Parts: sequence; C-alpha cells; structure tokens
Amino acid sequence: MKKNLIKVLGILLLIILQFTFFSKLSVLTFIPNLIFVISIVLLLRGFLSDSLLVAVLGGLFLDLTSSFRFGFYTFVIILILLFLNFIILKNIPTLNLFLIFLIIFVIFISIDLVMCLIFRTMPTWQMIVDGVVNGLWGIVVYFVLEKFTKQEEIKFS
Repeated sequence: MKKNLIKVLGILLLIILQFTFFSKLSVLTFIPNLIFVISIVLLLRGFLSDSLLVAVLGGLFLDLTSSFRFGFYTFVIILILLFLNFIILKNIPTLNLFLIFLIIFVIFISIDLVMCLIFRTMPTWQMIVDGVVNGLWGIVVYFVLEKFTKQEEIKFS
C-alpha cells in the first residue's frame, strides 16, 4: 500500500513538472510529453503494471487540461502501450538506444498524424521536431530509470 502511494505521488509530481517546468522548455512550441514518454519507457524496461498506472493517472490529468473529449489521452496512451506490449515487443529481440528512440519517435509522429486527421489540417515538418524531442527525452528517461530500477525479466509467453 505504501509503495503504491509513493508511485501515485511520483506520478502527480511528474504531472506538475510537465505542466509547469517543462512548459518553459518547449522546442518550437513542442513541450516534452513526460506522461507518454515515461509510460512507454517503463514498458520498454519491463514494468507493465507501473506503465499502465502512469498511463491511467497521467492520461486522466492530461484529459482534465485538454480541449479534447474526456478520456481521449487515457485511451490513446493505453492503446499504444497495449500495442507495444503485445505486438511490437514480442518481435524485437533486444532493445538498444536507437530502437528506443525510433519507437518513441514513430509513436509521436503517429499521434501527430492522428491529430492532423482529427482537426483536418495538413501535417507539417514540426511533427518531426516533436518526435525528435520526445525521442531524445525517452533516451534520457531510459537512462534515469536504469539507474533507479532493477530490470525485471520480461516474460512474453
């Protein structure tokens, strides 16, 4: 119980950091999306339950501050995590830094393309910047999590 409370408080701290501090670190108006990045990196490190916890709580707070319908971000994050866990990670033998960057880059490009379809706008080159920024943050988060967590054995069968 105490461990789960610490996790929830950590997620709330991440949400506060994303909306306050990281909004000042925008690159070409793109703010690093810590909730998406951390949930993806946790999954890549083998922590599925923690990844889903970050996705649900973080997604709900993103939904509260978003102009989209409530539940949109939560649905998107969980859908991406499940796709990664059950389709992509089963077909990848080992992860390296380039593959981590590529996975996060492609996910954010895909999210931006879906947003363009929803708003009926043309995709711009700034989507690539969004993917690169979040991909680089993914590598940083991967190294930070590597220092603070022990790798769990990933059982895909």
